[in-house]
Amino acid sequence: MTPPRVHTMPVTLTALDVDFTERWRPSAILTAMEKCATEHAELLGYGRDALLSRQLIWVMSRTHVRMDRYPVLNDQVLLRTWAYPPNRFFYPRCHVFETPQGEWLGAASTLWLAIDLAARQVVAPARAALPSPPDVSDIALPLPVPDRVTRLPGPADETVRLPVYSDLDVNGHVNNARYVDWLCDSLPLHVHKARAIHNLLINYTKEILPSTPVRCTLCLQENAFSMLGEARDGGQVFFEAGGDLMPCAQTHPGL
Repeated sequence: MTPPRVHTMPVTLTALDVDFTERWRPSAILTAMEKCATEHAELLGYGRDALLSRQLIWVMSRTHVRMDRYPVLNDQVLLRTWAYPPNRFFYPRCHVFETPQGEWLGAASTLWLAIDLAARQVVAPARAALPSPPDVSDIALPLPVPDRVTRLPGPADETVRLPVYSDLDVNGHVNNARYVDWLCDSLPLHVHKARAIHNLLINYTKEILPSTPVRCTLCLQENAFSMLGEARDGGQVFFEAGGDLMPCAQTHPGL
């Protein structure tokens, strides 16, 4: 059977998928994206088991998520995803988020890498020789390919995170969605009550392994933010995140 060019996955938001405002939690968006992409990759012949047979794993390198409207508790969301042919290093993949009625909620553009499991090094697509995705040249990018994060100048709030059990995934490093939790944890609650993330860009520079302290510095200027995650001595950057906020009233009246 020919694998689908575009894979669709329905999600009904439960209490585990939303935050205290009852909006879809940003990290849960990335978790749903990963599940949808994994399902499609399996259909295309390069899912986790296929990669492990070659001693490879998938690792997200960059992502740009744009939410124009947030679904809330008990809403159903349709995720649609498709893959573009790899370039010199990256495997591009896009997502669109819609209601069952076809109303636009948001979109995401991601870049993935194939990593050698033993050496923890990037394997170029030409060497990985994975199956080519179906032709989607007629489908426009919903968002541009993720770019570099722009660091905001000025004072920043600093925290140190030490990866714990709930941060780690099956690959033995901090999961890509947990970086978003670290960012959201750094934003004050009053910000979350009145505003929501509109654009979120993350550059994953180096994987974070257990027992690695990470110094996270957040700069918030009106509706713009940026976060740098680096080693405590400043010698290694692990990730950078940035974006902007939009007005979005909370739906839960009791907080």
